[in-house]
This record gives sequence, C-alpha cells and structure tokens, in this order.
Amino acid sequence: MNNDINNAPQQDAELPPFLNIVEGYLWGINGQPTGKTPGTFNTKHLRVITSQEIVLELADMVDMDLNDVARCMSYLGYVCGSADGKLGWFVEINH
Repeated sequence: MNNDINNAPQQDAELPPFLNIVEGYLWGINGQPTGKTPGTFNTKHLRVITSQEIVLELADMVDMDLNDVARCMSYLGYVCGSADGKLGWFVEINH
C-alpha cells in the first residue's frame, strides 16, 4: 500500500475555481452546451454569451475574471464562436 500523499488521485484539484457558481448561473437561465458541431444546431434556441457578461452577472456574488469563466465554460463543454456578429459562448436555451 502506497501512503505517499503526492501519488493520491487529485480529482478536485483539476476543477476550475467558481465552477459551481457558473454552472448554477447557467442552470438558472436554462442553458446547456449545444452538444453539436457549430453551424449545425438550431439557432432559434441559441444564445451567445460573452465571458464579460457572465462576470458582470455574477459580480455581486463573486470576484472572478475572464479566465475563470473561460476555464469553467470549457470544462462544462461549451464552445465559443460567432453568431450574428457576436463572439461568445454558444448556450442552448431550453424552453
């Protein structure tokens, strides 16, 4: 049995900071990753959200930066791109 703490699995160490907060925000807007190749999903339910918009929405709760948001969104499976001239994260809104 190996008791070396440095060899222990570090699952939680790889989670981005603020992950639960960003995920909760996305649940609150009924958003989920598109789960499809960009350009093939239904744009009727697509919302493009910038990292800055997420930072501003959550500013009363937490002090995070754009890179924190990018790590969370990427970890959660969101892709970014441009739609209707706006560059941001593609979020499919469930109605």
